[in-house]
Amino acid sequence: MKDTDPKIAIHSRLTSLDAFRGLVIIIMIFVNYCAGLKDIPSWLYHATATEDRYTFVDLVFPGFLLITGVSIPFSFKNKTDCSYLDVFKRLFLRTSSLVFLGVVMVSLPDYSSTHSGISKHTWQFFFYSSVFLLWTKPFEYQNFFNTARIVAALIILYLLFIFRKEDHTWLSHSWWGILGKIGWASLGASLIYMLCGNKKNYLWIFFGLILTIYINRKHSSSLDFLSISNDFFPLPTIFGTHTLIVLTGVMIGVILIDSSSKINHKCYEIITLGIGLTVMGYLIRPLHTISKIQGTDAYALVSSGINCLSFCLLYFLIEAKGLKSPKMLVSIGKNPIVAYLMPNIFSSLFYFLGLPYAYMKYGVGIKGLANCLALTFAMIALTHLFTKLKITPRL
Repeated sequence: MKDTDPKIAIHSRLTSLDAFRGLVIIIMIFVNYCAGLKDIPSWLYHATATEDRYTFVDLVFPGFLLITGVSIPFSFKNKTDCSYLDVFKRLFLRTSSLVFLGVVMVSLPDYSSTHSGISKHTWQFFFYSSVFLLWTKPFEYQNFFNTARIVAALIILYLLFIFRKEDHTWLSHSWWGILGKIGWASLGASLIYMLCGNKKNYLWIFFGLILTIYINRKHSSSLDFLSISNDFFPLPTIFGTHTLIVLTGVMIGVILIDSSSKINHKCYEIITLGIGLTVMGYLIRPLHTISKIQGTDAYALVSSGINCLSFCLLYFLIEAKGLKSPKMLVSIGKNPIVAYLMPNIFSSLFYFLGLPYAYMKYGVGIKGLANCLALTFAMIALTHLFTKLKITPRL
């Protein structure tokens, strides 16, 4: 689409949205592989909870939250014929699925092979593979996949039944996990969008309200009744800063679906939003520091602002200047669940087969980084293949 085009075809799928999501997912896979490496540059590690700073890695998760928010207005735009009840059902299913999987993931480190009866990697391989099949709604081979989904559901039920931790307890959570956080934040932002629609002023009111609630909870106990407990339901990080990032994406989505606005004006609005959030984040930094681990307000604002500007650059180059985004990048953006589950499935498979070193042979320095890059490209290729085969898990 050229710069002279006055409007975006808002009913079609935005290539830049898929491309940005794909780019974020690729980086996410790579940095997840790098998490266990030693002797690598410090910017490839997360900043610690006590540090008042952020690294490149700390901007990846907010990037995914932001693009999740951008998708929300487009998603609602395509569901104009759905009733509110249908929308609520879909939101409930999506959120509960993500939260459930998040709880499983944070419980797995304490898994006991002795008490459960099968090895941890065997349990993981069959669980993640079954989740993959259960969420897959293919356009082809429907009879096969329908049968496979029934079998997958039965396998998941059995695996959950035998699951035991070292202390003989069942699934529990110390936190919701990455997927759980995405689920809760997406739910919060979706409900806000349902109330406000495309009215930017109303969205800003909720934005300010969430920020106010976070600051109040940090310095006062007057809103403690809004949370069951900080450990079980940490409002400041679930319906606070993470929802704030998704809501920023929602505001970008509202800008993009405005058919009366030209591309250049949309870019101007997004750039203004990005710069404004970044400056606001640095201004309130002395209050609670910039910390991803603590999920502070300043971190949410700064990371949202930086990702706003990054997305805007890609949006302008693709939608305004006609830059052709790599097909593999776009296909990964269209199939995020596959990209997220594949590393877990394959790492478990290699351990299950007794070949852990064939999967991650090097764990130090340059060789380790090369190993991580090779694995990342393998996961990218697999995700691209599944997308071409129209095997796309959906919630």
